[in-house]
Amino acid sequence: MINYLKNKFIVILLFALLINNSKTYSAEPGFEFLRNEVGARPAALAGAFVGIEGDLNSIFYNPAGISTIKNKVCTITYTDHLLDINAGVVGYAQPILNKGVIGIGINYVNYGEFEGRDEYSNETGTFGAYDYSIIISYADEIFKNVKTGISGKFINSKIENYSANAFALDLGVIYRIEKHDLNIGFSFMNVGSTTKAFIDTKETLPSHIKGGVSKRLAHLPVMLCGEIRMFDDSKFQYLGGGEIIFNEKIKGRLGYNSSGRDQHFGITDDTYAGFSAGLGFVWNKFYLDYSFSSMGGIGNQNKFTITREF
Repeated sequence: MINYLKNKFIVILLFALLINNSKTYSAEPGFEFLRNEVGARPAALAGAFVGIEGDLNSIFYNPAGISTIKNKVCTITYTDHLLDINAGVVGYAQPILNKGVIGIGINYVNYGEFEGRDEYSNETGTFGAYDYSIIISYADEIFKNVKTGISGKFINSKIENYSANAFALDLGVIYRIEKHDLNIGFSFMNVGSTTKAFIDTKETLPSHIKGGVSKRLAHLPVMLCGEIRMFDDSKFQYLGGGEIIFNEKIKGRLGYNSSGRDQHFGITDDTYAGFSAGLGFVWNKFYLDYSFSSMGGIGNQNKFTITREF
């Protein structure tokens, strides 16, 4: 049975990579909202989440991470974005009779209202724009200390009366070294293709490969995490973070994402571009998380997450 599951996972991985490499669409990727950090805890750690397990937010980073969830759990995140952009995430996961864990997530971004004008600059009213994705994930420990996960994803973007659709897979694995309290994670994200274009040209997905680690220090109440991401355009991102456990109910977090280098415009506010911080609290059966992420002179993001186990 273990060999069957292992072989099945490998076949799915190879098939997904074949689909991704066969794309002949626009060289410019679309659906850019899929690059956004999701959840207050991951955002506070600058997104270095590929090696972390037991957290529902892993659905959006490495589906293998939900394999160790022991109880039913749901989460809601609200993002106070730039300008009048708002975003939200809803997720749910539960174990299936010792046969793995299934999860579902919805990622939504609303860009607000825009003023429409025709070719003569006459007002034509207002219109909206939004993106969303619906994700269904499954994860399990296929053999000792090796967890795998897979997600199927429907993606939609809409601007006024125009819309684009895509389907994609996320695939992930986490290998745990118990002796060193160390996780090594890898995931292939947004492997798929656009099925419907806004007009004629089908945009590619922001596919990327990520690898990283998470480790709890032996003699300090600290968890460290690091990650490297490689995108289709051969660009790399370097991410790192740390979580300090003050006590059973309070945690502090810090992180840095190298993408902050692209947010430097030579002004004072650029100093902290790419840096993030946050706090986590436990109240009764609720987990409350907050994160602050600096985008330099562009502005800041604030995320608020509520998670509850049942």
